[in-house]
Amino acid sequence: MEPAVCEECVVAIFMHRNSPLIYAAQLAVLQSDTGYVCIDPASPDERIREILEDSEAVAILMDTDGHLRLQNAAPHQRNVCNAGALRPLARDRTGP
Repeated sequence: MEPAVCEECVVAIFMHRNSPLIYAAQLAVLQSDTGYVCIDPASPDERIREILEDSEAVAILMDTDGHLRLQNAAPHQRNVCNAGALRPLARDRTGP
């Protein structure tokens, strides 16, 4: 099975700067040797769509607020992950 992200891929992190999950999301992306672009959900819809299109993000990590906001800004996005699911993965990870 081919991985969902690759070294040349970009993952969008769609959450407020003060979200407690933003650092976990950034670390998770960096551990996968992938680049990321942070998008503030407070941005206008058009700006959010432009960033997603320009970055060619293959996946979007978000918190609950981001999920609700993305439904309005870019309702046709796929490969979306709730970053709250990262917490158990971070605790269970072993190795380098």
